[in-house]
Amino acid sequence: FIRSMATRGGQGGVPPTIRGVIKLLDAFGKDFVLVETVGVGQTELDIVQSADTIIVVLVPGAGDGIQTMKAGLLEIADIFVVNKADYPGADNLRAELTMMLSLYPKQNSWEVPVLATQAVNNVGIEELYHHLELHRQWLEQTGELSSRRREQRRRELLDMVEQRFTAKLLGLIEREGQLASYLEKMERGEIDPYSASREILGSEGLLGGWSEELEKKRGLSST
Repeated sequence: FIRSMATRGGQGGVPPTIRGVIKLLDAFGKDFVLVETVGVGQTELDIVQSADTIIVVLVPGAGDGIQTMKAGLLEIADIFVVNKADYPGADNLRAELTMMLSLYPKQNSWEVPVLATQAVNNVGIEELYHHLELHRQWLEQTGELSSRRREQRRRELLDMVEQRFTAKLLGLIEREGQLASYLEKMERGEIDPYSASREILGSEGLLGGWSEELEKKRGLSST
């Protein structure tokens, strides 16, 4: 089953709903759930909060070596794959990655492999699958799988609270007419966005109104 999804406003390379989709496929009994991001850079790293094994796929001749050093992908990759390994520069890219990994401080006992594949020719796929199995075994034996899952659940809760808090707060600001007022002041150059946001969030009336709304909901739910 393959489902193409847009990022839907997400800035981390995957849509905010990706965790729910993964859980849904898992509930259907899928043995493997593969999540392909829209690509990674210096910020598109939300996949770490959703997947157990992170595979970073690079191709020779695309400046991926420099991009890797910029984006800090060494911190998130469990497996590196140089695809299109028959292209010129593939061996140099693998050597560069291996060298960077040897210089990078190890975060745990897992040895990050640098594999070569030719997807179109089905070369290196079995070796990649073998390392996926090895990484899964390592995750389970070291307790890292449980640790990652706990962190993912914690992050999911915080993200959900943040999203709902933001939506509620913006709705309240709009109803109070404060947002339009501060936008007009900013357009006239009378106030900067930092001061405006500080005043909006520090408004006792605004936050007090939001608190009252929460208390009403609690009362309704208790009855």
